[in-house]
Amino acid sequence: MVHHYPYCSLFKALSALRPLRLLSIFRGTATILRSLLVSWDMLKDVIGFVLFFTLLFALIGLISFKGVFSRRCYAINNISGEQTIVDPPLYCSGYYNNESTIMGAFNVKTQAHSYPGYGGYICTNNQICLEDQANNPDFGFVNYDNILYASLAVYTAMSLELWTEFMYQNQDADSNGAALFYCLVVYVISFLLIFLIFAVITSGFSRVRAANRVSAFTGKKKKTRMLRSVQVDDEQDDLIWQYDDPENPDLRGNGTRMNIKRLIIKMVKSPKFFYFGGLLVLLDTAFMCVRSVHASEETLEMLDNVETAFTFIFALEIVLRMIGAPGWMQFWASGRNKFDLFLVIVTCVIQLPMIQDSHAYKYLTIFQCFRQYRLFICIPRVRNLLSSALGNGESVIYVVAFLLLCTALCAPIFMQLFGGDFGFIGQDESELRCDTFWESYLTLIMLYTSETWTDFLYNAMHSQPHFSSFYAAVITSFYFAFARYVMAGLYIAVILENFELDDEEIKQYQIRQFIQRRVSNGDDRLQSFVNKTLGSLYVKSDKSVVQIPRLPTSLTATMDRNALVDLLVGHQEPIYLDENIPTTKSKKTSSLFNRLIFRLRGVKKQKPDEKRHTDPLLDDDDDDNVDDYELVVEEENRRAKQADMPTLKSLLIFSSSSKIRHWCKILAGSTVDGRTERRNLFNWFIMACVVVSILLVIMDEPSARQTRQDTYMESTANAVDVGLSIIFVVEIIIRIIADGFILPPNAYLRNSWNRLDFVVVALNFGTIFAGDGDFARALSTVRSLRVLRLIRYFGGVRDVFVDLFHAFPFMMDALLLVFLVMVFFSIYGVNILGGRMVSCNDADVSGRAECVGEFSNDVGTDGPIEILQPRVWAIPEGGLFSYDDFPIALAQLFSLSSTEGWIDSLFFAMSAPTDADIQPQFDWTSSSIYHSIYYVVFMVISHGTLQLFVGVIIEKFKQRAGITTMTTGQRQYADLQRQLAEIKPTPKAQRPKSKIRSFCYGLVANKRGPFNKLMMTRYCLVLAAFRLGEGIDSLQTLYHTILLSLPNIVRVTAVFILVMCLFAMVFMELFGLTKYGLETGTHANFRDYGNALLLLVRITTGEAWNVVMMDNTVQPPNCVYSDDYLYTDCGSPGWAYFLFNLYYLICTHIFLNLFTATVIANFEYAYETRSRFTRLTKDDLRSFKYAWSVVDPAGTGYIQKENVAKFLRLLDGRLKMTIYDDNYSVKHLQTISKKGISTASPRTTEKPIEKTSGYTTGTDIAARMGFNVQAVNKRLSKLDPEILRGRRREYNLYYLEIIDAATSKGISFEDVRTIMSYRFVDIEDALTIVPLIKRLEKLDRLHKAYAAEKARGLFLMMAQRKRYLHDLWQKKNDDEMHKLGVDTRSGLQLDTSPATLSPKGATLSSSAEKWKHRSSVPTIIIQDAPLSPRPSSDCIPSPASLTVPVSPMSNYSFENQYGSPFTTNGIDSLNVAIGTVSPQGSPYPGNEQEENNSIFLNGALSPNTPYSPTIIRQNWRVIDGNSNMSPELAESLMDSLQRSHWSGKLSFSLHVFFFFLLQS
Repeated sequence: MVHHYPYCSLFKALSALRPLRLLSIFRGTATILRSLLVSWDMLKDVIGFVLFFTLLFALIGLISFKGVFSRRCYAINNISGEQTIVDPPLYCSGYYNNESTIMGAFNVKTQAHSYPGYGGYICTNNQICLEDQANNPDFGFVNYDNILYASLAVYTAMSLELWTEFMYQNQDADSNGAALFYCLVVYVISFLLIFLIFAVITSGFSRVRAANRVSAFTGKKKKTRMLRSVQVDDEQDDLIWQYDDPENPDLRGNGTRMNIKRLIIKMVKSPKFFYFGGLLVLLDTAFMCVRSVHASEETLEMLDNVETAFTFIFALEIVLRMIGAPGWMQFWASGRNKFDLFLVIVTCVIQLPMIQDSHAYKYLTIFQCFRQYRLFICIPRVRNLLSSALGNGESVIYVVAFLLLCTALCAPIFMQLFGGDFGFIGQDESELRCDTFWESYLTLIMLYTSETWTDFLYNAMHSQPHFSSFYAAVITSFYFAFARYVMAGLYIAVILENFELDDEEIKQYQIRQFIQRRVSNGDDRLQSFVNKTLGSLYVKSDKSVVQIPRLPTSLTATMDRNALVDLLVGHQEPIYLDENIPTTKSKKTSSLFNRLIFRLRGVKKQKPDEKRHTDPLLDDDDDDNVDDYELVVEEENRRAKQADMPTLKSLLIFSSSSKIRHWCKILAGSTVDGRTERRNLFNWFIMACVVVSILLVIMDEPSARQTRQDTYMESTANAVDVGLSIIFVVEIIIRIIADGFILPPNAYLRNSWNRLDFVVVALNFGTIFAGDGDFARALSTVRSLRVLRLIRYFGGVRDVFVDLFHAFPFMMDALLLVFLVMVFFSIYGVNILGGRMVSCNDADVSGRAECVGEFSNDVGTDGPIEILQPRVWAIPEGGLFSYDDFPIALAQLFSLSSTEGWIDSLFFAMSAPTDADIQPQFDWTSSSIYHSIYYVVFMVISHGTLQLFVGVIIEKFKQRAGITTMTTGQRQYADLQRQLAEIKPTPKAQRPKSKIRSFCYGLVANKRGPFNKLMMTRYCLVLAAFRLGEGIDSLQTLYHTILLSLPNIVRVTAVFILVMCLFAMVFMELFGLTKYGLETGTHANFRDYGNALLLLVRITTGEAWNVVMMDNTVQPPNCVYSDDYLYTDCGSPGWAYFLFNLYYLICTHIFLNLFTATVIANFEYAYETRSRFTRLTKDDLRSFKYAWSVVDPAGTGYIQKENVAKFLRLLDGRLKMTIYDDNYSVKHLQTISKKGISTASPRTTEKPIEKTSGYTTGTDIAARMGFNVQAVNKRLSKLDPEILRGRRREYNLYYLEIIDAATSKGISFEDVRTIMSYRFVDIEDALTIVPLIKRLEKLDRLHKAYAAEKARGLFLMMAQRKRYLHDLWQKKNDDEMHKLGVDTRSGLQLDTSPATLSPKGATLSSSAEKWKHRSSVPTIIIQDAPLSPRPSSDCIPSPASLTVPVSPMSNYSFENQYGSPFTTNGIDSLNVAIGTVSPQGSPYPGNEQEENNSIFLNGALSPNTPYSPTIIRQNWRVIDGNSNMSPELAESLMDSLQRSHWSGKLSFSLHVFFFFLLQS
């Protein structure tokens, strides 16, 4: 479409957004949209994070490479001096002013020379390097001249499309150091940060699934897996039975028929029938693969007849399946039966002659190819993989539908934006555009696959005038990011969802495994086999068998005490795990139940100085003694067998007592793990030799080998190589002598890493005697395997290799699945496109008959340069794109699955003629355009199947880590533990004493203070931009994600580099002399090791790797061949196809997916997507760390018991542990008590209160102190006793558990952190079986200890009360004696002055200690004391009102807590409620008088009450310690205690206690 106004396309595109609402027309696509909305918040953060790093690298590019893309070499005409641009274009960094002087590029605009770049390309003589903005490539849009273009250049580079072209141009125009910049962009953004988008998608969908318990793609609960019905051996349907009546003639005639039917039913239900049908499909597929355009007519006719025969065989099979079904409805209930019947009908119809001879028959052969689906379900491992990855298939169908529908709805938008604007591209040129719906649709599919998307980007920008190119770039880049990353994330998310098991299935699995693990597994079969088969080679044990009957009766022997104990008790050797098992991360995390059963069996190896486990519950000594008779018997039998096992001489020569063997063991050391091996000096020497041998291989380049033939350097290198090989052989001999070769349990070849070393050394030693020639050249490549010997010395690298080794079978399953998909498309591609993609290099001929002779070919780019060239009828692109036979088609489709070159192949297919031997012509209106459907379907399906590698790797890593067999709650708890593990004890930063330093400390201490925010806005340097993460939480979280992934990323990167180094040596050896081709040149070659590594990085990203492969398959006459490989520049097709495909498969489909798996695994935890249920924030973790730093300022990681209460009091946020809320704290209650009271000091304004009765009431005291009793009581009345009891109980239990975790050093940080984690989870959901059992046992012990402590506190409280009452009685006696004139002082001086009743508390008199040592004074009882009438029961204070609750944090009980309204500043004291009849501690007053007069006071006890002294004295007399208690008071006391919260648990103890109390 053509627009007269150039800016109206944007508004028309906006109007085309309305159809996007159709995305919610289907249930599945609507569910996917809602799930994507859940991920939107995180997705915005990740997009901003990626754009932040894009901008960061753009700034670096702007600073480093400004103007480099505008530098070109110009040829100077010696006569006229005219400057002509060199063709093909050469980018340069300088030129020769004369024969020796190098000048920098000359800037046309500034008329000045730049700094000469000696590392770039220097124009030759008679050329000049000019810097002109018009030279910028791709319409001038590729440059680093400003921040916008620099950001666009970095964005296109991180998309991995044409990034190497820009890198090579940059290397020529600047220096080879530019390669480091582009490699960093690819590694940081493309390999790491981009995968965060995948992590967001998968994490968001897992959140939806966990929250709603339904699929995030279908909105339904999980259904039966799609391929479960194909397991015919599990299906046994009941047959139809009939009674046989011999007198019935009808049944007599039908008996034979029924027998035949039963036979057919039995045959059909047999698994052999199912697999026999698969075998027939396999044979049919094999005959289909034979079809080729090069086949003769007889062969093609034979293949047609075979296909017809197979068609009728499958028709017979479906008839037998129909007869063999138990019933007609049972046959139609199977979807496979219906699909196979449909295929039989269609394939029989297309065998009709009129259809088979038609042009449409080759397209209808797709129904014959559909039979191959049975191969997927006939291979058990592939069937299991499909069943696990696809589930019931509904979610995968919805993902594909979402992709295709979204592409179809976005196609009109691009039509309105760019339709008709690509006028600078001819209609017959093979370029994608948006003029029609199908063209736009193919363009969006191209953006989805990212192939040549940058060409469309620059064409779209060029098609829009002026500033409109900006929105063209934004819209194209936005859709590319959505299609490329979000849609790919959906594939990964749906695979991971289908791999997930339901929580109920996981629990059943855990119970099953728990039971199975406790059953004896029997003996070691391998060791038993060795003992039986090779027992004759063993040397008998040195211990002789004692013949008791032959011993003399008078035989005596001296025996020391230790020997006697050993004889009587028996020597018990410590039991360890098999040392052959490498203690790597993979072994540590192989299975949750392996660790548990090892603990149960008592076989866990622990060093004496090993640190105690962080969870004291799981490391309790009492739990190590397993009371399981069967396990004990099994362990004893195993010990006995080990003791009776015969010993073996190493190499049948060196016994265990041999000095040589002992010396070899000392020299070789232990091979338990890499850390132990690195401590051995001998291993360091071997490692150094390995590094030297690797350097020799790197320096031994084939090109350098030519120049140093028959020289001293060559002989020296050979001598060093031989010497190193001898050292390696000697090393192996030493290790074999030390450990044995193969028979002993710890033999050399029983260690996997030793086997690898043995093979590498044997092959390397063989190269010495290989001689010269092609075989020696091929054998010399095994020298590169020496790099693998470094793996065993580094634990992290070894862990990755072990994990990959365990995932290898599953990756092979995925590869087999991909291969079967490729087979289907290859066969169908040969059928429809075989022989139709061959063309002549002269486009003007009409067919193969005219493709003879020579023609004039224009090879110029900026100007006409014509040369004569012979016409050739051949496959385009050097034979890369062809469907002439099955192998070529399979190789092409494998390369197209990497999305490389599929656009070129697409246009060749859309140009294919109707018949062979006709020159292809491209036309958007021809029927061949619909060949693109084949490519679209292939790209969508192949892209999805290749994502299986990601899913398989992630799932296998989860299995190795034990995550797969963990429920959602258990994973959440594991993430919570990781979250708490982030905080470590650190020394508390102290404020400096210097005023200047103290002021600076105050500025920078607050990370979010004004100073840090100001500095964050002031940074201008590029590296300082990372400080932005300190002020932006989202950036900080994403930094944290990368930081958590960093250890695994470093390990994967190390393995990746190791593999690249290995392949670089191999490629350099085989293709180091191959001539340059289409994609190989000065920078892209294997001539030296540096370029080889750089080219392998390019191949890893998939950038034109298939063309590079074809460049290295060049053969004569296109190259120079020689018998001596040092003088040939030909390639090797066999090695090229094998090595390039192998490398691409390993590094692209495995190692890049390892990065994906690492980022996804850590993202869910770092972004708290599963741990968010705890609502723990960064501030909560900081609060925990701060509280610990207060009680442990030195950062030792240990605190003492007396600091536990203080630590718990300092916690804040979600970790806060208090009984009372802040509104009921002492400080807050004091503030409330001052409301409504005069601010003047009561001591100066109020008159002293007259004591009419000799005692002061509580109300008078409150008035005297300025205390608002009513306001305090009103606030306290809102307390809920049940909530307080629950909080107190929780606090005391955790306090007891923390105290119980104390060791000789104190209470460790890890123990407290683990104990606190139980507060946020339901242990029944969060813990697996064995930890749950241990936790429940621990809780049971804690509850018993808590109940016992409560009882102890109660008894101590009653004893303290009795002592107190005795002191009150003694005080009364002293007062009476004082009235009688006796001069004595009481040990308990009760001062009722306001000063002593203040909240600060009162102390005992200084004469208290003297009073303890005075002689006892007899009790004086005043017989004529006036007795007041006994008041009513409502006014008499019960004994409970005088009880003294002991502080729970004191030495007597755990019932109190810092911060309660009954304590001040954490100081405990005895408290009493004056003037109340309600139990102590209750916030509810007993009556109105009590509500008005009650007051809680902190300080010394006071006997002051609102009652008369006579009543009090009467009560003192009754509660005298030397007299009996009255029945009324005893009954009142018992009644009050029975109403307390202790009555339920301690009823029996209280009755016993008070029985003895009454008797006293």
